[in-house]
Amino acid sequence: MNFLTEIVAFVVAIGVLVVVHEFGHYSVARLCGVKVLRFSVGFGKPLAKWVSKSTGTEWTIAVLPLGGYVKMLDEREAKATIPEADLPRAFNRQPVFKRIVIIAAGPVANFILAILLFAAVFAGGVSEPAAILAAPAPNTVAAKAGFEGGETIVSMRDVQGQQRRQRRDAQGALVVRPALETARRFVRLPSRGADDQDQRGYVRFPLKRGQDRRPGLHG
Repeated sequence: MNFLTEIVAFVVAIGVLVVVHEFGHYSVARLCGVKVLRFSVGFGKPLAKWVSKSTGTEWTIAVLPLGGYVKMLDEREAKATIPEADLPRAFNRQPVFKRIVIIAAGPVANFILAILLFAAVFAGGVSEPAAILAAPAPNTVAAKAGFEGGETIVSMRDVQGQQRRQRRDAQGALVVRPALETARRFVRLPSRGADDQDQRGYVRFPLKRGQDRRPGLHG
């Protein structure tokens, strides 16, 4: 079932990319005055098709959804004589600059889609594993600072004073370069007050060369 879900998700993702890509070609070709004969999602035998009365473009959904294409009016590919009135709208009669813009419109459309999707994901937030400390080894600086294991890092500051809130940042910040004789770490942990309400406390401890400098992190 999981494999089937992945296949469906893959086909949907490819379909979205293809539609956006080809629509980039299509829309710019229309803006440049080029006649579009067919807009096809997929290859092979058409499953469904209809013709736009306003543009004359044939919209097609084909049996193999792993691609697509936009067919424009072109004298080099015409199997029949093109009406004289349509010749100025042929792709091959457009200036080089317009042809370059039409061809580049597909990749540009996918690039814009990627920007919008990333913006939407980060605007909604990204879930990450919690930065939970493992039990430190005995007699290490972490153990002497009072860590017992199971504490969740809410935030911390590295040696440059930058605030770290994500698990991957905390892992990097807990590694001290060997050249540093000593450093100060400020780790913000949730704690319990007298009224049993969550409070925020800071633990400050020195890290020196030769000591355990990396408490374990579990996610």
